[in-house]
Amino acid sequence: MNVSLSYYSGIGYRKNNEDAVSVMENEHGLLAIVADGLGGQDNGEYASRQAVKTLHDLLCTEDVSASALEKAIVQANEDICSLQKFRPGAQTTIAAVWLGEGFAEAMHVGDTRIYQFRNDAILYQSVDHSIAQLSVMTGDIKPDELRFHRDRNKLFRALGERRKPKIAGNLLDIRKGDRLLLCSDGFWEGILESDMLFCAKITEDAESWLQRMREVAEPVASDNNSAVAIVIR
Repeated sequence: MNVSLSYYSGIGYRKNNEDAVSVMENEHGLLAIVADGLGGQDNGEYASRQAVKTLHDLLCTEDVSASALEKAIVQANEDICSLQKFRPGAQTTIAAVWLGEGFAEAMHVGDTRIYQFRNDAILYQSVDHSIAQLSVMTGDIKPDELRFHRDRNKLFRALGERRKPKIAGNLLDIRKGDRLLLCSDGFWEGILESDMLFCAKITEDAESWLQRMREVAEPVASDNNSAVAIVIR
């Protein structure tokens, strides 16, 4: 598998960075993770980093199946709940993609997003677990109003809850030329999907694609903002 990849995590105008980003490769494939500690809570950064650590520890040498990725996310939820004894209120979103040969297992909890682009179009976009997203689904607001809605950061799913997390998962067909993007809400709130596509159209590799998108998103990002960009060659 030949891929180009790039990633970053920016603090925005916050006092600390509660996002955690990681890319891990082994002989079987590539695991990309973006986690966003919740809502400015002091302990959000510990939750996001714990989620990344748990997935790394469990999957670092594996040929990851959908079942294995889901179990790792469930374990991350349990680890964060244990962490709350010392870090009260610690919670996080998560988006994780396992990229194998010709496929990708994509899973998320919360409003950290996963996109798949092909031929200048969005082939897949994850659905936020937020009150604003529910308003879109019921027709109360239009999709282009979600970014600015007062309830866009109110989530009904996150890791760190005292119940088994409901994980949204999708098996993506991956072809040469496809692009994948994982990003926290601080990133996607600052850049429209049309701009993501335009930046993809004028770039060839992941580093230049992500840099172009950052030039749009970062100047208006008040929150932590993080992303992983992958181009399939």
